[in-house]
Amino acid sequence: MLASLSPNRTTYKAQRHERITLPADYHSIVDLVLKELKSCSKRLQVSLTAYDGELKILERIYYKGKNQHQSALFWKRIAEMRRYSRRVERLQLSTLLDEIRLTFFRESSTKLLKSPWTHYPDEGYIRATSGQLSLYSALLQKVHHKMQDIFRFNLLLSGAFVHLILTVLSVASRIGLLASELRSVVVDAKSTLFSLDAIYRPSSSATAELHLVDIEADRGSKESPFSAVYPPTIPRIVPVVTVRPSEVAEKSTTTREARPKKKKRNEIDEIFSM
Repeated sequence: MLASLSPNRTTYKAQRHERITLPADYHSIVDLVLKELKSCSKRLQVSLTAYDGELKILERIYYKGKNQHQSALFWKRIAEMRRYSRRVERLQLSTLLDEIRLTFFRESSTKLLKSPWTHYPDEGYIRATSGQLSLYSALLQKVHHKMQDIFRFNLLLSGAFVHLILTVLSVASRIGLLASELRSVVVDAKSTLFSLDAIYRPSSSATAELHLVDIEADRGSKESPFSAVYPPTIPRIVPVVTVRPSEVAEKSTTTREARPKKKKRNEIDEIFSM
């Protein structure tokens, strides 16, 4: 199964087009794409840091017990767990996301990522990269399921090396969760790249909507980051009130008549009021 999910990077080289060749109406789409890719990159860094820590623990367990437990049944599970976990490390997901973001600039320098974009990649590169992300997503899902199988496998039947086995099960659980988080980032990045179809083929909006539905089904119930690009327009109903001039005059006259007039005071009233 691992052979069919090769992590080897696609050799397709991006052809950069200058920003001035893209109509101004589509600049906002590229802005949103870069914003979402930056968010994916930050999430990826957090998950990969935690993943690297778990992998170091697994490597230490493997090399300390390799000679002693190599013939044990549970050790075969640990070796399988290590093989899948190292496969994810070789994907270099963080490097791939940086490469995608750098195709929107004139040079492949990470210093330019904070500056405004000046170029955009060709359609062939986006499609090749999306295909690579699909393979990575499948591999991460496989790793997640494999860690679940190892966690559920009753390694404690032998009753020996309980402390070691509990540690391995704990690492398997955390690696499985992190693989699921990494896959979520990969699927989000793929969804983000697909929104660029509006640049290359403006007439394919209907196809893009259908494809986004498939991506949402792949991610689950998570909301698409591009759901706010085309917000639904809701008509506002404002009541129109017409007031006749005669009615206004009649109401104002009635109000004045209903108000009693104050009686004028004379000299006698002034004396008795003292």
